[in-house]
Amino acid sequence: MLENYYDIAIKNRAILNLVFDIEEPLHVGERLEGSVKKIVKINISGKLVPFVPAESIKGAFRSIATMIAKRIFENESDQELKDVIEWHEKDTHIKEGAKEKYYESAKNWLKGSAIFYDKKIDELSEDEKLNLYLSQKCPICKLFGSRNMTSKLIFSDGCFKIKEATIPTYTSTSIDRNKGIAKKDHLFSIEYLPSSKENNLSFKIIADNVIPKTKESKLLSQTLRYILIAGLSIGGSKSRGYGLLKLNKEQSVIEVLEFIENPKQYNEMKSNISTLLRKEGTVRKMNIDEYISYLDIHSIKYV
Repeated sequence: MLENYYDIAIKNRAILNLVFDIEEPLHVGERLEGSVKKIVKINISGKLVPFVPAESIKGAFRSIATMIAKRIFENESDQELKDVIEWHEKDTHIKEGAKEKYYESAKNWLKGSAIFYDKKIDELSEDEKLNLYLSQKCPICKLFGSRNMTSKLIFSDGCFKIKEATIPTYTSTSIDRNKGIAKKDHLFSIEYLPSSKENNLSFKIIADNVIPKTKESKLLSQTLRYILIAGLSIGGSKSRGYGLLKLNKEQSVIEVLEFIENPKQYNEMKSNISTLLRKEGTVRKMNIDEYISYLDIHSIKYV
């Protein structure tokens, strides 16, 4: 069953306050200054402070989710779902055989969905119609968004605990990938943040309408489970062992807000407003393990 394209009411919101220890040196590049690869910084009160852009964090999460999606849903009976995940590449699903199998379904869905007038539908290319349809079926696109739909996950920039951390540089030689040897006269330096449990990285993810027991909740829970075990790799120089972050379970807190659907009474509307404002008694706090269980089975005790 495809979701209502225009169903934008917030039924459920989770705010993931995640903290990561810097397990391996971290380099998130901004620019090349001479032979020095600088890390990205932001100006705060006249001081340049390192940070990690939201898009870099989202990209790391999306890469993991895309990698594990096929395995997660391999036992599903829904062949259309399997095809969509198999064909997913960035945010498109146009592969050999896609049109033959699903183009008629895409046309019928578009006509019945009232997304566009008939004239506008006729103006869309076959690939555009197909992608609109298949994106609605794809749990990766539902979570992280595509050219056809808005992401259910909103990522903040990542901030470091120590604002004025020492930023050392590492000097190395470029490698000729074809020959497997160092390039002559190709020295360069990169700025990095050293491994540290004191100078950790924190950021938020707002998850709207990731309803427990849905395909996208399953994908999010398994992505978080993977990160718990393997860590999160961000930034450049990964071939040199850079960029591994480890989730700090003790400091990470998830807040879950649940809303009354289709409120009609004044008290129901007031309750939803109180929940949206995160008034006392409206927020359920969980640790990461409890939130994973919540996504999977929605039957846990709250802290």
